[in-house]
Amino acid sequence: MGQIQGDRMTYLSYDRMSRSMSYSHEMELLYTTEFLNKLKHPGCPDHLLELKVGLLVMLLRNINQSAGLCNGTRMTITKHGKRVVEAQIITGAHVGTKVCIPRIITLTFKPKWPFVLERKQYP
Repeated sequence: MGQIQGDRMTYLSYDRMSRSMSYSHEMELLYTTEFLNKLKHPGCPDHLLELKVGLLVMLLRNINQSAGLCNGTRMTITKHGKRVVEAQIITGAHVGTKVCIPRIITLTFKPKWPFVLERKQYP
């Protein structure tokens, strides 16, 4: 990323424990937001995401398969905003198409965690 000219945009996720059956207010005291931000899980975006215009990225989730937005789609960032990121698809049947990628909520469960992590971030 250091070789690409331009401003770096930093996106932080919104993390919380899912309001599922195992949720309790006492768990919020045990597992702080800072702790949830540090958790990493395969297939779940990181808490901190840094992007630049021109950066090559890969989509981690199926968003809209008919528009070419599926897991593994490679794109180039063309514009970054507060709520969406604009990118141009560089692989597959939709090469050259510009798309807007929104933040989505991913739910992650690990047996060693007594909760389900809910993270809102760009996939």
